Amino acid sequence: MNKPKPSTTSPAMKTHTMIKSVLVPCLSACALLGVLMANQAQGATLRYQQSGDYFLVGNPGWQAGGGGAGGVPGALDIERYNWGGNTVTLAGVAPNITRFEMGVDESGTLVVNSGGSLTLSGDGRIGNNVNGAGAGLASGFLTIN
Repeated sequence: MNKPKPSTTSPAMKTHTMIKSVLVPCLSACALLGVLMANQAQGATLRYQQSGDYFLVGNPGWQAGGGGAGGVPGALDIERYNWGGNTVTLAGVAPNITRFEMGVDESGTLVVNSGGSLTLSGDGRIGNNVNGAGAGLASGFLTIN
């Protein structure tokens, strides 16, 4: 009858191997989850094309990719009103957004009428021009009725 050979692996080495076999897959899964969450945490910068009602998507309306209901800008998005002097009219409650920018490279206007509401988690920039050679003067306007 053959006797089993005594183990030559120390208890510390067994513990190291066991930790490594559990930790490496866990770290890989955590890294993948971090990449997926980072992609979700980034919103889009959306321009309103032409002039019209805030809740339109397309042309006229918001460019595709908004995180709000129906494709309008959502909580992680940045809105830009700068399509050749366009005017966007808001008469309802818009989804919360991160930031708005009016007058980036081109002029743009947001008109908030009675019943209109826009909430930002960040800041609003009006007249945010590019500081480079050949950059023209652009203005942004916010009208609250």
